[in-house]
Amino acid sequence: MSRHNSSGFTILELLIAMGLIGIIVVSMAVVFNGTLQRMFRMNDEMGVVNDQVIASQRISQVIRSGTRITAAEDKKLTIYAYFSPQDATLSQVTYYYDTSTKKLKVDKIPASGSPPNYTYLDSNKKTLVLVDNYEQVGGMFVYKDANGATGPFAADQLKDIKSITVTIHSKARGNVSESQITNTILLRNRKVNL
Repeated sequence: MSRHNSSGFTILELLIAMGLIGIIVVSMAVVFNGTLQRMFRMNDEMGVVNDQVIASQRISQVIRSGTRITAAEDKKLTIYAYFSPQDATLSQVTYYYDTSTKKLKVDKIPASGSPPNYTYLDSNKKTLVLVDNYEQVGGMFVYKDANGATGPFAADQLKDIKSITVTIHSKARGNVSESQITNTILLRNRKVNL
């Protein structure tokens, strides 16, 4: 009688192994999918917050260089300021939230002519988008005088504004949670005689 020693797996053993591998693969897919979704959400949120932080810091830098405010509303600010460090003259700068396009925008009109008789022509206006596709919650600008009283300020009182708080506060949308960035800019060195 010869002994036949067969090596290999029976069909039952193969089915059990395939079932275990299937359970492991499905478990890993569920964990990986959840992790992947969280990573995409975090990436979207970081992109939105990063845009808001950059816009807030940029607005703050321009406001610090400002000399004269001509419009002070809760979602609009017009100030004469140096828009970039390379500017030799003041530009008319207007920050505003455009509700129809859901964008935070800035209009910059550079000075034309020669000093001290500069003019600001609408035909030279350039519009830039600072933050795209977000819905502003509440006002963007809060203005205070030297005593800490908030506006509204009449046209002849705009020179009394001593600080501006800028708030970029966006509603939650899609994968992105609600976020808010706030900066307060003191206007201690503002020249009011220009």
